[in-house]
Amino acid sequence: MQILNQAKNKILPLIQDFLDKMVFFETKENCLYTDFLGAKSEGLTFGDIKETLSVEQKMGLDLHSDKNKELFVGFLNAFVNFYNKEPSTIFCKNNQFCFNEMGNRFFKRYGSNLSMCFIDNLESNFEILNKYGFKINFLNFQENAFQERIFDCIANNFLVLCNGYCLTKPWADDILEISSMDNANRLVIFFGPQSAFVSMINLKRLCFFKEV
Repeated sequence: MQILNQAKNKILPLIQDFLDKMVFFETKENCLYTDFLGAKSEGLTFGDIKETLSVEQKMGLDLHSDKNKELFVGFLNAFVNFYNKEPSTIFCKNNQFCFNEMGNRFFKRYGSNLSMCFIDNLESNFEILNKYGFKINFLNFQENAFQERIFDCIANNFLVLCNGYCLTKPWADDILEISSMDNANRLVIFFGPQSAFVSMINLKRLCFFKEV
């Protein structure tokens, strides 16, 4: 909630002239597509959503339900695209290329001794990064044991590489809190389209990859 509340406070002064404008949401094949004045965004979802809301209605929704969080994050990303006049989708659609690009960048910067907690829902992405020889603890957030393992995974690694879908859950705040619990200099990176808006917040130890 902390991350989303920070984002909400950041965006409030920017949307006053757009409160009556409509935002369109639709789910297709586990992707939530959002359209705001022709600016589009997409993000992972496991729900079934088809709604049209004004910006004022959207900003008035509480941020407790998963659905409302997904709608809010979708709107934030579409608004960032509109406001910046350029797409802020983080990665191309070819996951294999994207994760090879990440692996190359990490390898050049940190070498193969990098220790990483990788939080995602696809083992295929883990397998691509694993080829670089990093020490990787993989957490699949769709597994039942996810919450039980998250503390040790983050505590024992330098880099936390996290699917942006976690921003629509309470996990994102937990991840940042755990990562800074012992004043360790851990790096937290949210990747994917759902993490585009974090550039507006300037959170400490939070960064993301630009489009590749």
